[in-house]
Amino acid sequence: MNNSPSIDVVVKYFFPLMAGIENNVANVYGFMAQKGWDVRLHTSNNMPEKRKSLPDSDLIRGIKVSRYDWSWYGFVPKINWNHTEAVCLHNFDI
Repeated sequence: MNNSPSIDVVVKYFFPLMAGIENNVANVYGFMAQKGWDVRLHTSNNMPEKRKSLPDSDLIRGIKVSRYDWSWYGFVPKINWNHTEAVCLHNFDI
């Protein structure tokens, strides 16, 4: 069992698309992963110009990335609610 602090991050796009929000997410949560946090990022598998073009999972800067199909309503991340200590939402209108 992993006893490191854990966090789940939800953002519409992530690497290789890198604009303002994506850079901020990569820098902040990459730093947290480097400091021992278990960081799981949930994002779409799309690039703006091509759907379903990215792998389902990845490891970027120590961040465990899970990608999902994007629909008109977004996507439903698979968060282990018994394991995470925090869920952070970025780049969504709520």
